[in-house]
Amino acid sequence: MVTLKAEPRDPLLKPSEIFRSCEPVGMVSLMRGPEGKGLTVPDVGFITHPTYMRKGIAKEAAQALLQYAREKLGVSEVLGLCDVSNEASQGVLQSLGFKNRGERAVKSFGGKIGLVWVMPEMSEDLSVYGL
Repeated sequence: MVTLKAEPRDPLLKPSEIFRSCEPVGMVSLMRGPEGKGLTVPDVGFITHPTYMRKGIAKEAAQALLQYAREKLGVSEVLGLCDVSNEASQGVLQSLGFKNRGERAVKSFGGKIGLVWVMPEMSEDLSVYGL
């Protein structure tokens, strides 16, 4: 899913013209990885172009995606994984209501140490999520 910022806003443009006139500002995703080799629940990910950082775009896009996943796909458990030094991602995950469960070797990061964030109602036992 790509977050787009339309410029300029012309009410006379057709939807396809609006899309073509949009500037990509970031992306948000919900992925689980290959069956049996990845996580057992999806991981929310996001990236924002540096020009648009610290404007709430990642949070807004992630909220919308999580709501869609919950309401339309029945997804009730989602992880947030990020690099230990990525304070911006940690801030977004915290603002989304995720809880920091600390550092852990993360398979999807090639075994690198990363921070694991979970939704509040998720199990204390992170191994059930393929971590």
